[in-house]
Amino acid sequence: MLFLNLMRHYKRIFVIARDSDVEAKVRSVGTEKIIKGSTLEYHVFDPSVTSPKFECDLMIAAGGDGTLFYAVSGLVNPSTPVLHVGMGNKGFLAEVELSELPEKLAAISDGKYTIESVRKLSAKVSDGWNRKAMNEVVFASRSWKGVLSIRVDIGGLGQIELVASGVMVSTPLGSTAFCLASGGPALDDSLPGIILCPILPRRRWPPIVVHSDRTLSIQKTGGKDKPILVLDGLAEHPLEEDAVVTVTKSDEAVRMIRFTGDYLIKRVERVTTE
Repeated sequence: MLFLNLMRHYKRIFVIARDSDVEAKVRSVGTEKIIKGSTLEYHVFDPSVTSPKFECDLMIAAGGDGTLFYAVSGLVNPSTPVLHVGMGNKGFLAEVELSELPEKLAAISDGKYTIESVRKLSAKVSDGWNRKAMNEVVFASRSWKGVLSIRVDIGGLGQIELVASGVMVSTPLGSTAFCLASGGPALDDSLPGIILCPILPRRRWPPIVVHSDRTLSIQKTGGKDKPILVLDGLAEHPLEEDAVVTVTKSDEAVRMIRFTGDYLIKRVERVTTE
C-alpha cells in the first residue's frame, strides 16, 4: 500500500552499510550536509550478530539485498521508514543508486516521497523456532542437491504432495528474487497474496498464488537428505525429520520509501537483464 508522506524531521538516522568501503562511499556524497540537524550513525553489516538492534527514526540500507534484510531485521520500531541504496550489482530491491542519494535525501527532507507497506511472513517451527521474513521462506534439502518428498497443507484449499529439492513461500516483494528464478510469477506488491513455488520439482508443478490470510504447513514426508529452513537467505535453521513449519502472514510490516510507482517493473528489468 502506498500513501503520501507529510514533511517531517528525522532526528536520528542510521546508515547500515554492507562494509567499510560502502560506508566510506556514502560518507563521500556529503550525507551529513544534506540532512541538517540530524544525528547520523553508521553501522557495518556484521553477519556474526544474528539479532541486531537499530533504534532510529530513519534507516538507510546501503548495499545488496542481504544488507537490506539484515538492517530491517534489527529495527526496534517496525514503523521506521527504510531507504534501500543499491551498491554494486546485487541490489535488485534497491530504490535508488548511490549517485541519486543526495537528491533523494533532499526529497525526503521535503517530504516528497511515498511509503510502501511491505508485509512480512512469519515462520514457526514445531520445535519452537520462530522468525520473520521479508522476501521468502525456503524449506529445502540441506545439501541443496538432494530430493525430498514434501507435503504442503494450504489452509482451506487442501494438500499438495511433491518431490523436489524444496519449496518456498514468497511475499510479493520476494516474487522477483529466488521465486522468479524458480519459475514463479512477478506479483504486484499491492496484492494481498503469497506465492507457493516448488524448487526443482521432479515433475512439473506450477507455482500457486494464494491469499495471504491462508496458513501454510510444510513438512518432509520422505527422502534421504535432511531438511533445512532458510529465511531471506540469512537465517538458517536445521530441521528435524518430523518438523512441521507453519507459515503465516506476519502482523509486522516494513515501511519502504518510494519515489515512483514503477518499482515492480524496475525490479523485473534488473533481474531479466542481469
